[in-house]
Amino acid sequence: MISGLDKIVKYGEFTNFGSPKPSDAKYVVGYLNFKCKVIIDNKPELLRYSIQLRNDGKFYYSFDINIYRKK
Repeated sequence: MISGLDKIVKYGEFTNFGSPKPSDAKYVVGYLNFKCKVIIDNKPELLRYSIQLRNDGKFYYSFDINIYRKK
């Protein structure tokens, strides 16, 4: 998945803005949330990721990636 991270970012679709969590540091403004359809082990999956925004105006790309599989 790491080798395809550039494509995940390029084709990701913005879903919403998330407010800071109560446990976040004071400099965290919130999160930009995205989703992207991917194929893992020949199965379609929905991958969701967030980009953290901080009050210095920079984007921090430490991704919190979750894969949601239908059961």
